[in-house]
Amino acid sequence: MQNKRFWSNVIHESWYELMPGLWDSEYMRELLQFVMKNQPIYPETKNLFKPFKMTPFDELRVVIIGKEPCTEGKSNGLAFGANDDALDLTTAQQNIRTNIECSTGKLKIDFDITLESWARQGVLLLNESLSVYPKTPGSHRLRWQKFVAAVLTMITCHKDCVNYCLWGIEAGKWDKFIVEHPVWYAPSPDEVGWEIDHFLEINKQLKEPIVW
Repeated sequence: MQNKRFWSNVIHESWYELMPGLWDSEYMRELLQFVMKNQPIYPETKNLFKPFKMTPFDELRVVIIGKEPCTEGKSNGLAFGANDDALDLTTAQQNIRTNIECSTGKLKIDFDITLESWARQGVLLLNESLSVYPKTPGSHRLRWQKFVAAVLTMITCHKDCVNYCLWGIEAGKWDKFIVEHPVWYAPSPDEVGWEIDHFLEINKQLKEPIVW
């Protein structure tokens, strides 16, 4: 079994306090063993739980669900985020930036490819699979389903007025765990012609707008 001391170096304490039974479970022990024994994976192991380190539960305002880390090694652990040394925007990031520009009417020259600025503003950037083998899409998806289901259930039960963005067909299937919260659906951002108004509409519901 893991313990609070171990997880304090991995996630924000508010997430541990919310669901210690998950973090200390046999399921999580086996999941971590699998990850450690089956290297290499993306993202780097140190970034595996980055969403839960950067976005405290107490500050949570938005959940964006993606599919999985980039299988080409650019992922930093945040859904749709990339390492800060990545040379180019991914297709998804290009589309995200374009839609932000359309929503605000301003060029987003300083677009943060890591998306860490979002995470620090209460946006949980959660992939439905937190890890993946290099160049092998979907390779870890089934192993993470129990984890993602538990996280979404706990957020639904213990947090009010969280906006959920379900981007992609697979992400949309998680809506069965979301009750009485605003849900925004869209295709995956890596698709051609991706157009949404989520950024503007979500900010209308928040007391303090997010700087996308």
